[in-house]
Amino acid sequence: MSDPSVRSRQFLEWRIRIFIAGAFIALVGIYFDEQWITGLAIVVLITGFFIRFIPSTYLRKPDPESSDDSAIESEKLT
Repeated sequence: MSDPSVRSRQFLEWRIRIFIAGAFIALVGIYFDEQWITGLAIVVLITGFFIRFIPSTYLRKPDPESSDDSAIESEKLT
């Protein structure tokens, strides 16, 4: 199983986007006093929360030509 901190950061950009969209939809629903828009915002926000629990299918494998090798080479040059 992957590290929980890596797993929680996997979809971080998407979670942030979804939470921003949910907050915006909630504000629109409150402004227009429409319950269905506010309900939609709640669904969007809950979706953003549950993205954290999606199983990690993408695991980074070390690239044989990773930056570690280039860092060693740059140290040799200096």
